[in-house]
Amino acid sequence: MNADINGVIAQFGDRARSEIAAGLPSGLLTGVPFLIKECMLMMKGAPYRLGCRLPDGFTSPNDTEPMIRFRNAGLATFGTTSTPEMT
Repeated sequence: MNADINGVIAQFGDRARSEIAAGLPSGLLTGVPFLIKECMLMMKGAPYRLGCRLPDGFTSPNDTEPMIRFRNAGLATFGTTSTPEMT
């Protein structure tokens, strides 16, 4: 269904599975699948386009503080969701 709505624009399934296999921090949210909104958070190595259709956006060199906290909570980030262009 994603092909029709283009809701998930970057998928990190392999990365998330390897992080799960390596061991996530222990907590209430350990292993819960998670998607991040690309206009809100930056995840190290993830594209950051802000709704622009250009293929090469900015790739974040670091996690933002909220992303660090999500990781520390044990969430398994599987991708980023789209942002409407020009918002």
